[in-house]
Amino acid sequence: MKNKYVSTRGQVVSLVKQRRKRYVYRNMKLARYAVSFEDVESMMMLENPQTTEEQSVKNFQATWQLLVDSKDVPADYRFLLKLHGILMKGLNTGVKSEMSMDQIDQLHTMINQPTKCYTEVALDCLLYILGKRLFADGDVRVALMFANKIMMDHGCGIITISEYNDAEFRRLLHVFNETGDGEPLKNWLYGCSIEGKNFE
Repeated sequence: MKNKYVSTRGQVVSLVKQRRKRYVYRNMKLARYAVSFEDVESMMMLENPQTTEEQSVKNFQATWQLLVDSKDVPADYRFLLKLHGILMKGLNTGVKSEMSMDQIDQLHTMINQPTKCYTEVALDCLLYILGKRLFADGDVRVALMFANKIMMDHGCGIITISEYNDAEFRRLLHVFNETGDGEPLKNWLYGCSIEGKNFE
């Protein structure tokens, strides 16, 4: 596996800023909210969210902003827990504030794989978070955003699941959960769910 896109962090940030509404909309659809793109666009303008949908939109929006702003912050277990706190804010679900030493060590191993490209490292981290079910709720959300922290920091593009690909993602995630084999999901994500630009 090799990086599909070669760019700088700043160039990926520019891409996210251009497509932020699209990415928040896709986040919402993946989280099973029955919203239209226009709904999401309106909710992103709200100051004080009142509904679960409005709060989730604001949370996704805040998470993308954190990724944009966190240039000098390492992708580690602390950042993972921070992402979970932002993504689940105000949703009446438990927010995890700690991880076991084994989980911290395993995540560190996933992040630091010198023989793999950063795109594959990001996908491995995504699968690790999903496979270990580190959180009572929000695993898919936080796994995707943590993987995108790695992708963005290394100029590799963005992992994003389009509405068209939602059903196939869920099917492969089910296979992963049932069998423990993450390779089909990993290969599919690599082939179908990475956006970016090459600047070489």
